[in-house]
Amino acid sequence: MCGIIGGAGNITHEGRKMVKLMLLLDQIRGFNSTGIVCVDNQDVYTMKKAVHSTDFLEMKQANSLLDCVHNKAIIGHNRAATVGAVTNTNAHPFEHGSITGVHNGTFNTYYQTARSSL
Repeated sequence: MCGIIGGAGNITHEGRKMVKLMLLLDQIRGFNSTGIVCVDNQDVYTMKKAVHSTDFLEMKQANSLLDCVHNKAIIGHNRAATVGAVTNTNAHPFEHGSITGVHNGTFNTYYQTARSSL
């Protein structure tokens, strides 16, 4: 299964370091891809790659997003591919319109079930 980590609120320098450590340690829950969502007062920023979190955390763009002093919430995701290829597209976070999210597990029939109950 995948792993999800995060923090919200007044994220200090020490808090941002903790988020990075959690993302690194969380790769035991999924090593096929890594992604983050960073939220400040006005926008949502995402980055995802089909790489281990060790490699992800060496990327300049990932560190730039995670180190932003304006972050009010950070969510990290480590994917263990159970369904679907290991690609950047299949990495989390996912975006659907104005919704950005991550999940743990596989949604096989949710959409069909939800539509049939309308």
